[in-house]
Amino acid sequence: MDEINPQDAKDKPPADERNKNTPAIVSHGVGAPENKTPVRGAETSKPTDKPTPSRYQRFRGWLRKPEHGSLSDRVIAFFTIVIAVAAVMQYVIFSRQLDEMRRAGADTQHLADAAGKQAAAAKAQTEKMAELVGIAKSGADNTRQALKLSGEQVQAAKRSAKAAEDTVRQTYQSMRSVERAWVGPADYELTNNPTTKETAKVRIIFKNTGRTPALDFTAYAIAYFRFGELPKGELPAGGPGYDQLISRAIVFPNATAIADREAERDTVVVKLRQRAITKFLTQEEIDAWGEGHSPYLYIIGHSAYDTVFEGLKGETGFCVIYFPKPKPGFINCGHPQGNYAK
Repeated sequence: MDEINPQDAKDKPPADERNKNTPAIVSHGVGAPENKTPVRGAETSKPTDKPTPSRYQRFRGWLRKPEHGSLSDRVIAFFTIVIAVAAVMQYVIFSRQLDEMRRAGADTQHLADAAGKQAAAAKAQTEKMAELVGIAKSGADNTRQALKLSGEQVQAAKRSAKAAEDTVRQTYQSMRSVERAWVGPADYELTNNPTTKETAKVRIIFKNTGRTPALDFTAYAIAYFRFGELPKGELPAGGPGYDQLISRAIVFPNATAIADREAERDTVVVKLRQRAITKFLTQEEIDAWGEGHSPYLYIIGHSAYDTVFEGLKGETGFCVIYFPKPKPGFINCGHPQGNYAK
C-alpha cells in the first residue's frame, strides 16, 4: 500500500472539487462512441453564481498542486521567475536608458558642434571687429593728424591774418599821421611894447602844416608879465583868465589863423600883471624887463580841433617867454607841460 504524504494530501483538492472542475461529457446515444471533448456552451456542474478566480488565485492554486514539486521548489521557482522578470525589466530599463544616453550624447554632440560653429563664427566676427577697430583707429589717427595739421594751419592763418591786420593798422595809422591836420602856433609877434600907460600887445599865428583840413579849430591863451618862474605843477588848460582867440574855425592845409579870427589882422591884448593891483608896469619894471630880467612876458595857451579821420582829434599846447635881449624874440618857456602836439 502506497504511503500518502500529508502535505500532498493537504494540497490535493477534494474529489468533489475535481469533479466540479471536470467538464461534462455528452452522450450521443446508445452504442455511440464516447466523446471526451467538452462541448462548448454545454452545461456543467459548476454553479453559475460562483465568481471566476483571479490570476493570483489560479497561480496560487497551481503552486499548491503536488505534481509541481515541493513547496521549497515552488518558492525557488517563483523567485527565479521573479528574478528573471526583474532582469528582463532591468534590461528593458537599461536599454531605454542606453538609448536615452545615446540620444543625449548625439544631442550633446550636436550642441557641441553647434557651439564649435558659433565659437568659430564668434572668433571670425571678433577678428573682423578687431580689423575694423584697427581701421577705425588708423582713421582716427589720420583724422587726429589732419585736425592737428588743420589746427596748425588755422593758427598760422590767424597769425598771418593778425600780422596783416597789424600791418594794415600800422599803415593806416602811418597814413593818418601823414595825411591828418597838424595845427599849432607857427609864430609870435610883439606888436606893441609896454609903457606906463599902455599894455603890451602880441599876436599868435596858427598854421596847419598837415595835408587835410582841421575842423572846429578853437584856441585859448593868456599873456602876462610874471614876477618869477612858472610853477612846476600842471599848467592851466583853459577857463577863467583865458581869452578865447579863435572859435570853431576851419584851417586848411598850409593856411594860417590869426589870434582873432573875426578880424584876421587884429591883435590880442595882453594885460600886464604886477605886484601892485594895476594893469600897467612901472618904469623901473619896464627897464628891468628891457634888460632881460623879471618880470617876464609869458604866453600860455592851447588849441583843439577835429581831423577828417573819424575819431581822430588834434590838440596843441604852447608856452613861450619873450626876451628883449640879446636878440628880441619868443623862446620855449621850458615847462614840462608847456609845449606838446597830439
